[in-house]
Amino acid sequence: MTRAYHSPLYVAQELLETRYKGAEVIFLAGSTSRGEASTYSDVDLVVVYPRVEKAFRESFFHRSW
Repeated sequence: MTRAYHSPLYVAQELLETRYKGAEVIFLAGSTSRGEASTYSDVDLVVVYPRVEKAFRESFFHRSW
């Protein structure tokens, strides 16, 4: 059973509140959003800001994801 603090939805909400302050919304994407995640899956997020000069992509580890 996945602990609540480790669930993809909890992680997305936590990151919206801490790492992506100022973002309007965050979308869960990829295999976790489709319910197809495996033990090797990562969490794919789309973060939407009201305005950015240039879009970017980043990768990092958070709560074992």
